[in-house]
Amino acid sequence: MSVEREFTEANFMRATRHSTMARVLAHVVAAELYSACPNVWNAPPRITALASQGWSNLTLRVDSDDNPESFILRLSERRASPEAKRSRSNPQFEKERHVLGLLSSETWAPKLIGPVSGVLNLNVPGHRESAYAFMLQSLIPFESARATHDRASRERVLERLASLARSIHATPTSGYGVDYDETSGAFAHTSFSDFVDSNIKRLEASPLDFSMKRWLTARLEELKSLAPEPRLFHRDLLGNWGNFLIDKDENIRGVIDWEFAGSGPAFHYEIASLLYVLQRDGHSQEAINRDLRAVLRGYGMSLSTYKNDHERYVETIVLMNSISALIKFSEIQRFGATSQEPWRARFAERASALCSSCYSRDRVANHSVVVSRRLVA
Repeated sequence: MSVEREFTEANFMRATRHSTMARVLAHVVAAELYSACPNVWNAPPRITALASQGWSNLTLRVDSDDNPESFILRLSERRASPEAKRSRSNPQFEKERHVLGLLSSETWAPKLIGPVSGVLNLNVPGHRESAYAFMLQSLIPFESARATHDRASRERVLERLASLARSIHATPTSGYGVDYDETSGAFAHTSFSDFVDSNIKRLEASPLDFSMKRWLTARLEELKSLAPEPRLFHRDLLGNWGNFLIDKDENIRGVIDWEFAGSGPAFHYEIASLLYVLQRDGHSQEAINRDLRAVLRGYGMSLSTYKNDHERYVETIVLMNSISALIKFSEIQRFGATSQEPWRARFAERASALCSSCYSRDRVANHSVVVSRRLVA
């Protein structure tokens, strides 16, 4: 069961607030955008809110009579008001800009248009003037795959999507991890080992007891043996069908929303992102297995190879995502914001169950190894 169906009303309210803000901005952004990109149009363009080309940032469509090409405008609020004098950086937003630069030759990646970076100062009705980082991209004129629910279609699309993911993973990057350093223009960690250590340190903030933290530390240390080259992964692709666009024949025509992208062991992270979402959203093990098999076909990998060479690493990254869910829920509990995102409690419940299950299984396996060694001795 997806989170959209499980928390229909809460997601409706959240999506409504988001789309309403996009519609408001569509009424005030044209003149500022024209001033920022004077070589793209001969007059202020027409702006309309759009829901099918991404979610995390405010997304608008841009058209004009003098330019036959349509564009996507992505906006991210940069600071509350000029009076605050506290400019907030936009590392996720700038990460997407950086990644699209790396993918500029790919037909399925949006193309950056106009300024490399910029800020629009917008007078929003009912608000003080606010500054928005903006990104102008080419429009990929296809619909998101979110409406694809048929099981046979789902498996075909997953197989094709995984095949495309292989080419994404061939893209070299600089740095490691999922955080982006705007100053250096690279992913923030200088080595994969350093990135793993940062996740081990995050365990301190988790609500798990000492024995489980010690066990998870050992599991995370195992990841260092991967010693991967820095390669690009989307991290919100296989499990989020709003982030790619398809045509009527189920061909993948566009991949959008790169703000969660990362650099490192790309195959392992992409598979882990799918398995985490499926488990988080309460899908049956049978459905999860079917999805996994379809994805492995797209990667050209047998199930036995996956289980022998990759499964434990992938499971450890799923556990790492689960810890993030537990920490996030603890934070919103502390600030009394659980009613705003009610799904966080369900995610934390399932994350805790997953950690406990893996912990118990590993303890049994380790006990069996110890007993076997004693018997041999």
